[in-house]
Amino acid sequence: MISMQDIVVAQNGRRVLGPLTLDLPPCGITAVVGRNGSGKSTFLRVMHGLLAPAQGALSAGDFPASKQSFVFQHPVFLDQSLYENLVLPLRFRGAANMEDKVTKISQAFELNHLWRQNPKGFSGGERQRAAIARALITDPTLLFLDEPTASLDRATTSFVEQNLINEKAKGTRIILSSHSMAQVRRIADDVIFVDDGLAHGPFPSPKFLDTPPDVARDWLQDGL
Repeated sequence: MISMQDIVVAQNGRRVLGPLTLDLPPCGITAVVGRNGSGKSTFLRVMHGLLAPAQGALSAGDFPASKQSFVFQHPVFLDQSLYENLVLPLRFRGAANMEDKVTKISQAFELNHLWRQNPKGFSGGERQRAAIARALITDPTLLFLDEPTASLDRATTSFVEQNLINEKAKGTRIILSSHSMAQVRRIADDVIFVDDGLAHGPFPSPKFLDTPPDVARDWLQDGL
C-alpha cells in the first residue's frame, strides 16, 4: 500500500497541494488526471520524494527509493551517446552484466540502432522511448510517468502503452499523469482526480469514466 496522510505542499508560503489523505493499492496502473495546473505533476513528485511536503507523512510500503524510477514529461539526457545514458543508472548501482541489460532494454524499445547517437538529435518519440527505457533498466518496482505520451503520434503512443501494460504484468506498480481519457480507459486500473490542489479517489477506472463522481463530472463533460 502507498499512503499519504495529511500531506500539504507549499511554495512561497502558498498551498499548492493538499491536505491529502489517501491510499493506493500496491499493484496496477493508476492514472492521475485533472485540469492543467491542478497539481498533477506536483502530486507525482511528492509521491516519488522529489518534493518534501510542508506537513504530513508519506509511506511507500514495499517501494524503497532505490526501486523507484521517474519519467519526466520533458526528459533530460546527458550530452553523450544513448548507450551512456542507458548504462548510467546501472553504474550508479554497481550492477553486473550492464551491457546485457542495455542490449535487452534497447531491443524492447527498438533503440538498438541508436546506441552511438546523442539523444539531442532524436525525434520526440525516440526520446520518450529512451527515457522510459532508462527508467526501466534498473527493474524498478514503482514507476512514475508525467504525461508519458503527450505530443506523441498514435503509433508511438500505442507502443508506449503496450510496454506499460507489459511492465504491469511483470509486477511493476505504475502511477502516471495523463490528459487523455481514452488512454485512461485503455490502460488504467484506477484514477486519482486532482482539482485545485486536492486529490480525490482512487476510483475504479471504468466507473470514473462511465459514472463519474460529482467532483469530476463537470470537468469530464467539458473534456469529452
